[in-house]
Amino acid sequence: MKFSTKTPQGKLTLDFVIYWFGIFVISCAHYALLNLQSSLNVEDGLGSISVTVQYSCMVVGGLFASSNLLHFIDIKTGLVISDIAYIAIIVGNFYPTFYTLIPANVIGGFGKSLFFVTAGQYTVYFAKNFEKFGTREYRDYVGDIGALTLCAIQLSQIIGSLIQFVVFETAPDTQEDVLPSNNMTTYITITTPRPLSVGDICAANDCQDPEITERNISNYIPLDDATLYTMLGVYLGLNILGLLLHAVRAPRSDNGTIIFQILFF
Repeated sequence: MKFSTKTPQGKLTLDFVIYWFGIFVISCAHYALLNLQSSLNVEDGLGSISVTVQYSCMVVGGLFASSNLLHFIDIKTGLVISDIAYIAIIVGNFYPTFYTLIPANVIGGFGKSLFFVTAGQYTVYFAKNFEKFGTREYRDYVGDIGALTLCAIQLSQIIGSLIQFVVFETAPDTQEDVLPSNNMTTYITITTPRPLSVGDICAANDCQDPEITERNISNYIPLDDATLYTMLGVYLGLNILGLLLHAVRAPRSDNGTIIFQILFF
């Protein structure tokens, strides 16, 4: 049978694909940046503290806030709010201080807890609707959609890590010195062993041996602004893309008040 997005079944399939891809691109940005925090924001352990704060808020939000919030807003609004919270984490990394990164991760932690509760409800929503058109049982669709959502999150970590690898590997390794010579200026490009950067001590090159860490930390220099902002810009772009996909195309449930449902299409 020819697939068509004009049929109810085709429209539902397209909605799910866009919903899934939105989760994928947002997770690409979030988890890659999350895995870098302890190496990216080294001073005073700010990166590790911010991650701890994020997960702490996620636990509190998951237990006491997210499920109750969805009694008042529909799942589409909840999904879009969680997407915005992910953006807050990236924005906080453009100027990482205690007063920017910690509040950003508080917002991100509560938003992340809202995402997982919302994703569970979307699993139920899509499973019920796919059951209407398919020949399998409802529980089979729940398992399939849950597995696909998990695959989106796990696959995104591979792609997100590849993005950071490309950015780090294309960072300049040489410096150009200008040496005066009589009446003319001679430009000499000198390739020197560069100081340790984020790419040297994080991810596959990370070493948690206290003696090695103590010996090398004095040689560590932060990632240069151009490289850092390039990486954050790519991640921010991915997150905004996912937000737009969900805001425009994610299905809306019947729950939630009229006030919150008019926020998004």
